[in-house]
Amino acid sequence: MPRGINIYDEARLQGRLWTPALWRGAGLEGLYETGDLSTIEIATGTKTLRDKSGLGRDLTQATGSKQPAYSYGGMGGRPTLVATAASSQVMLASVSPTITSSSLSVFVVATATLSVSGFARVCSLNEPGVSGDDYNTVHCMLLCTSSNSSVLCAYRNSVEVDAPTSIAFSTPFIFGAVYDGTNCTSYLNGKPSTAAGSTGAFSITQFEICNGYQGGAVANPWDGQFRSIAIMSKALSQPDRNKLEGYLAWEAWQQDKLITGHPFKNRPPLIGD
Repeated sequence: MPRGINIYDEARLQGRLWTPALWRGAGLEGLYETGDLSTIEIATGTKTLRDKSGLGRDLTQATGSKQPAYSYGGMGGRPTLVATAASSQVMLASVSPTITSSSLSVFVVATATLSVSGFARVCSLNEPGVSGDDYNTVHCMLLCTSSNSSVLCAYRNSVEVDAPTSIAFSTPFIFGAVYDGTNCTSYLNGKPSTAAGSTGAFSITQFEICNGYQGGAVANPWDGQFRSIAIMSKALSQPDRNKLEGYLAWEAWQQDKLITGHPFKNRPPLIGD
């Protein structure tokens, strides 16, 4: 290998790196990576972030003022989207056919840079136009910061599942939630929360990042950097979750954030793991 190549790039160049794209056709519903320049279309800000799941669910925003900025070195020298809450920026993807599974897993790599009142959504997976607050229906799964705090949570149908520890602003994190049809557990950098009951089938017709719909309108803007997101219509097993967390962390050069003892803290996941 050439000098300066780390073990992640070595595995990628040799075709040995495990990636969530290997789950195509096996529950992968959306995969978005801001570090892949071939998936980015720039206008005023980021106009399009193309889906790598093979399903064509590209995240888009036609209005220039609503487009998150694109930073080529936003996170550890790696590209990110930079969302400004004051501009209520958001990118959206139409989902067809509707996701109706009772199990769901969603993981993101992001950074929060500002606490806002109410909920600030890293991402929402929902059915816009439902009556009342869509985060209080069975249709919605989202990741967000609790009001005026540094606590991440997964929120669905009035059940809030807080991350096991708080975050530091301007510090990248790997955060996700696994819904298994009975309970939801959130994970921060590989550390699990206490599980909470969450049942019923989802009804997801739209993905949103950096913001989210509430009562039919975009209402909960996120202020921070967004690196990547993977969405699966299945409950990840612990080995699969470990692989996904490991891949997302290494892809963003944030593997040091993984908890001590994580199987992929010291190397990226490889095909066959």
